[in-house]
Amino acid sequence: MKELSIKESYLKMFSFLEACYETSKTDMIGALLGSMNPYLFQDNSSADPALYNHWLKLNNNRNVLNAEDCYAMMLLFLGEMNSRMHLDIADFIERLKTTQSIKKSWNVSW
Repeated sequence: MKELSIKESYLKMFSFLEACYETSKTDMIGALLGSMNPYLFQDNSSADPALYNHWLKLNNNRNVLNAEDCYAMMLLFLGEMNSRMHLDIADFIERLKTTQSIKKSWNVSW
């Protein structure tokens, strides 16, 4: 199974959430993506470094993630951002957890 570095997995998560946003147009996901955006700076760091640093903390003992682990960490990350930033994205997170076609698109894009 393919594995990605923690930085690559952050980029993967961003791209996946961006694609989800394109279909859902959930305002709070758009706001989160604006803060997460790794493509605003040459070094591909997050627009808000605290978000990338939180991703690093969540993955503190890992160097790489496989698709399943990365998806689980994305859900954890979103849940924590929902609580910390009061984003009101619980329904969006629940769809990511329960909708098989979304999970399948994650695995296909991996």
